[in-house]
Parts: sequence; structure tokens; C-alpha cells
Amino acid sequence: MLLGVGSGWNREEMRNHGVGPTGRTARMVEAVQAVRQIWATDESEFHGDHVDFAPLATAGVDRCLIPVRSEDSDDLSTRLDALVAVREAFASR
Repeated sequence: MLLGVGSGWNREEMRNHGVGPTGRTARMVEAVQAVRQIWATDESEFHGDHVDFAPLATAGVDRCLIPVRSEDSDDLSTRLDALVAVREAFASR
């Protein structure tokens, strides 16, 4: 299985979903991080700038790491890792 994601390009659609053209990639990256955490653990909790949820049980769900691809990159995982590293570097200042 391969999951495809995109940050969007249609401004009217973005407006309808309450998302502006700036920040949409950060929102997408955080959503993918949250979903990957849910897929990887029996109990997930996530508190980000765009995605926020209290602990939820996912025990009994088959664990897997589905490859994620983006329209911007052959491997979104590489972009996610880079964006997380930059975000953490600035957060620690």
C-alpha cells in the first residue's frame, strides 16, 4: 500500500477548509506525523500547532508503516525528517 498526500493548490478549496496558502505544507506534514504515530503505537497522543488530540487507544490495530509520497517529493519521509529537525532546532532556541 502507498499513501499519497498533497498540501493543495486550489485556493477556493483551501478557503472552504479554513486553510490559507501559507502554512498548508506545515499542516500537511503535522497531519502525516500524527497519523504515523497512530499507526505505530497502541496509545497515541499528539499535540502540535495544527493537530491536537488526547490519548487514544489503538490497541489491536495491525501495526505498519505505510510509505507516504507527496506530489512535491518522491519521498515525503525525507522531507518530514528535515522539517522536524529544523522545527526542533528553532524550538530549542
